[in-house]
Amino acid sequence: MKRWSRTLVAAALAAPLVASLAACSQGGGSGSGSNANMKAPACTAPKMAGMTTQAFDGETTSGTSTDPFDLNGKLVLDSGITEFSGMSSGAAASGFTAGTQFTVSVREACADPGEIAQSVLSGEEEEEASTASGVRSYDWTLPSAMSVADLSAAAEADSCIAGISEAGVAEIDSLPTDPLVPTQGHLSMLEAGLAYDQLTAAAVAKPVVIAIIDTGVDVKHEDLKQVLWQNADEIPGNGVDDDENGYKDDYNGYNFEDRVASPAAGAKWGGYHHGTHVAGLAAAQGGNGLGVSGVMHSGVRVMGLNVFGSTSGARVSDVVNAIRYAADNGADVINLSLGGSGRNASYESAINYAIKKGVIILAASGNDGTELTSTNFMAPGSYGSSYAGMINVGSIDSIDSSLSYFSNYSPTMVELGSPGAENSSSGKGVLSTYPGDKYIRAMGTSMATPVAAGGAAMAISMLRSRGYAPSPATVEAVLEVSSKTLTALTTKIRDGRAMNLRNLADYISRSYPVTNSPADPGIPEQDACAMGTSN
Repeated sequence: MKRWSRTLVAAALAAPLVASLAACSQGGGSGSGSNANMKAPACTAPKMAGMTTQAFDGETTSGTSTDPFDLNGKLVLDSGITEFSGMSSGAAASGFTAGTQFTVSVREACADPGEIAQSVLSGEEEEEASTASGVRSYDWTLPSAMSVADLSAAAEADSCIAGISEAGVAEIDSLPTDPLVPTQGHLSMLEAGLAYDQLTAAAVAKPVVIAIIDTGVDVKHEDLKQVLWQNADEIPGNGVDDDENGYKDDYNGYNFEDRVASPAAGAKWGGYHHGTHVAGLAAAQGGNGLGVSGVMHSGVRVMGLNVFGSTSGARVSDVVNAIRYAADNGADVINLSLGGSGRNASYESAINYAIKKGVIILAASGNDGTELTSTNFMAPGSYGSSYAGMINVGSIDSIDSSLSYFSNYSPTMVELGSPGAENSSSGKGVLSTYPGDKYIRAMGTSMATPVAAGGAAMAISMLRSRGYAPSPATVEAVLEVSSKTLTALTTKIRDGRAMNLRNLADYISRSYPVTNSPADPGIPEQDACAMGTSN
C-alpha cells in the first residue's frame, strides 16, 4: 500500500522541486442568478398549429453559416478547439495570487511518497488506503504568486499530477471521482454534484437513451464503450437485418452516409472527432476512474447515428432518416449539434414524427453570433421555438454564465442557455472525449446542446423513477421551469433561462410525489400558469 504525504503536493507543484519527482517525468497534462421568476410553457396550447408535414430529401441551398455544421457540404470547425491544458477557468489574466486554494489530484502509484517527503520536506507522513481509481486529491495553498502559464507548465511537466483546479471546483462531494472531472468547469457551474445524490437515488432499471446524430462516436473509447446503446434485436456482424428495421447489423447505431453498421467516423477528416466530443459531454461514464464524466454519467446509453460518414458534409436526407431511426428504435433524447440556414420541410416532418413518438429533441442555435429571426432562420435549431418537445439551445460561458460571444441568440427563439465554453473570449472550451482514448477542449453551441441533452436525460430518469411517463413537452417544461433566471440573459435567451442541474433535481423531488400511475404528469398548474405563454 502506498503512503501519501499531504505535504507532497507542494513539492510536486513548486517548480524547483519538480525534479525530485523524476520517476514521474514523462509529461502529460491534467488537466447565478435568482429563481424567483421561473417560467414554463405549460399553460398554453402546443407551440405551433398547422405545421408543414410535407417532406422532401436534399441539401440546403443557401446560407453561409459558421455553425460547426454547414449543410451546404463543408464543415467549419469551432475556432476554439485546443489540446487539453488542464487549468481551471477562474484565474485572472495575470495569474494566481499567493494563498489561492487548489485541489490537486495525485497518482498514488507514481512513486513512493514516503521517500519523497522524507528527502524533500518535513517527513510528515500519513497512512492511507489506496483508492480504487489510483488517484487521491489534496488541498493545497499556492505559496507565492504564479502565472497561469507557469503553474500549468509545472503541473503538466509532472505526470504524477493527474489534475489541478481551484478548490471550489472540487468541493462538491457527489461529483464522480474520475481524474479530469475537477477540470470540467461546466459541471461545477451547473451545480451538478448537488444534483447527483438525487439522480443516484432515482436510478431505474431502464437506462435513458440519447441519440447523438453527428459525425459518429468512437465505440472503443474508454469513457464511452460501456455506455453504448445495444440493439437487442440485432445480431452484430452477421450481415442480416435481424430486426427487419431496414438496417443490417445496426447494433450500436448506424452510419447513414456510408451505409455501414458501425457509427464510428468513416475517415479522419478535419471534424471527425466532433460526435465523440458531443457524446462525452452528454454521457461519458462517470465513476470509472478514467477521464471525464458526462452530465448524465450513469443510467444512460448512447445511440451513435453518423450522418457525415467519411465526408465533411451531411445531407438533410441522412439527418432526417437518423431522426426517424432514433424515434423508431427506442431513443428518449435526440441531440442535434448541426445545422444550416433556411427552413426545410423535411426537418419539420421528422421533428413532428419524433416528438409524437415520445422523443425530446435538443438542437444547437448556431455560432454566427447573430440574432435568430423568422428570416435569419437556422434549421433545425430555430424550429425549437415552434414545437413543445424541442429546445433550441444557446451557449453560455461556465466562468460567469454570460452569453458566449459566438452563440446565436434571440429572446424568443433561443429557449435555454447551457455551458458550451468555459471562457469563450479566451478560447477555452469545455473538456470531453476525443477518439483514441484522448480528451480535448472545444467550444460552440454544438457543445452546449449535449450538456443540455444530459440534463433532459436526468429529468426523464428522475421522473420515471417516481412513477411517471413524461412526454417531450413535459420534459422541456421541467427543464425551463427549473432553470435559473439571469437578468443579463433576458435579451438573448427567452426569459433569461440558464440550465441548473441542482434546481432541476430539487424541482422534480419537490413537485412530483412518487406514484403508481405511469402517465404524463405535465407541469403543476401553479408553476405553469405563473410562467405565462411560451410565444
